[in-house]
Amino acid sequence: MVGLKPFESTSNKFYDAAGDLGNRLVTALQVGQESVPESKVPVPMPASLEAFRYFIEGRDAAYDLRFSESIEKLTKAVTLDSTFIRAYHLLAWQYETMGDQAKAQEVLAKGRPYVSRLSLEDRLEYLSVEASIDRRWKDYAMYLERLLKLRPQDASLHYNYGRVQYFHFRQIDAGIAAMEKSLQLDSTYSDAYITLGYAYLSKGAKEKAVEMHQEYVARNPADVNPLESLAETLEYIGRYDEAIKYCQRIMAIQPDFPYAPLRLARVYLALGKYAAAERVLEEYIQHDSPPKFQSIGLTIRAQVHFLRDELEEALRSVEQAIALYSSTLEAHWLRGLILLRLQKEKSESDLLADLRRELERKGSLKDGWLLAHLKGELALQRRDFDGAIDFFHEALDLVPLDRSFYLSALANASEQSGKLSNAATEYNQALEFNPNNAMASFGLARTYEKMGKTSEAQDAYRSVLTIWSGADETIKELIASKEKVISLKMSSKN
Repeated sequence: MVGLKPFESTSNKFYDAAGDLGNRLVTALQVGQESVPESKVPVPMPASLEAFRYFIEGRDAAYDLRFSESIEKLTKAVTLDSTFIRAYHLLAWQYETMGDQAKAQEVLAKGRPYVSRLSLEDRLEYLSVEASIDRRWKDYAMYLERLLKLRPQDASLHYNYGRVQYFHFRQIDAGIAAMEKSLQLDSTYSDAYITLGYAYLSKGAKEKAVEMHQEYVARNPADVNPLESLAETLEYIGRYDEAIKYCQRIMAIQPDFPYAPLRLARVYLALGKYAAAERVLEEYIQHDSPPKFQSIGLTIRAQVHFLRDELEEALRSVEQAIALYSSTLEAHWLRGLILLRLQKEKSESDLLADLRRELERKGSLKDGWLLAHLKGELALQRRDFDGAIDFFHEALDLVPLDRSFYLSALANASEQSGKLSNAATEYNQALEFNPNNAMASFGLARTYEKMGKTSEAQDAYRSVLTIWSGADETIKELIASKEKVISLKMSSKN
């Protein structure tokens, strides 16, 4: 059985880009090797109040991902004051968030002639923004360490250092320690709450993760981003009804917010409501949005087809997604799974090549679990069970947010290899993380049945029926669960 995960954070929002550029370093960046003069010079102010006004208006629009408005305002700001470095920062970040890396590079290049006017700290910040486009995370960490020596009480630097440790080096404890330090220095530093929420979730501390995201929401009551982050966390731990309510709330507040419909579709998939997910995605795809977001929508639509075993339709949709925006990692991962299921004449290196290339381009361990999972499924296809188990462990070692999915994949490999006791343990671990993972419940039921544990198998099959009580009736696992509940009941009477 090849399972299919809900996408690992379709949002990522600006967490892979920037934080408050007025007072902080950019939040997910790296820096290059270019030397920076040690002399300090006064930080220049904008040449006009009008430029500053456009900057503030553009910043607010940028944080809400109102792309057209933010780009228009920030472009006016740098047009009125071509030396306004922070406006270049933010404008580049907005293009990066949209997925237009070339344009982000172009914007930063225009600001480069004015970098020499900045203080040492601001020059380091500017160069970190510029180098982030190249994603050299080791250099970024090195420059943060240098800046921390200059500003050891700066909460934003501790946060950024913790964030890069967690997100890109997958050093959870080091990341949490640094981000907690940022809150000790400044408890109002709201960005730390959201990333700490994700870090605690990766660590398996579900309640702590929810607490952090709720605190982020409380500190940003007028912002939709915290609501979507909370919905994401609730989805991964199986609190689907709550996640749906937050998505609907976001869509009522800001109908054009790009991530809420994608999150809603993913929750519907987890609930087995494939038709509902497809309706949301079809409407989403019809709207005018940047290629990056259209690509994500097309990829999730391909996931719907994949789950229905409509493999040719799934392949067409995912290839459209890749053609539209080639950096959608989940699209390359899903394409590999589809081709594997179709048994197309592709070598393993061909199936893995595009995903491996995109991950290498990112220069980060983040999302590496996608490649490890695809390798594991390839190993299962050739019945290399030990190899598959090793690859699924590799994926888990990278601490993905959707831990339940990867534990289920590991359990499936153990089950196929005949290690039924291990499989039962791993399926139960998946359900401990997400009690409403219907596919994990189905795998556990099947495993118990093979072990001759009829009563336990019946309970697990009933759990599938409960979780998917409103699911599409054509789902094969749902149909099988209904049949098994009846047949096992009858066999237990005989």
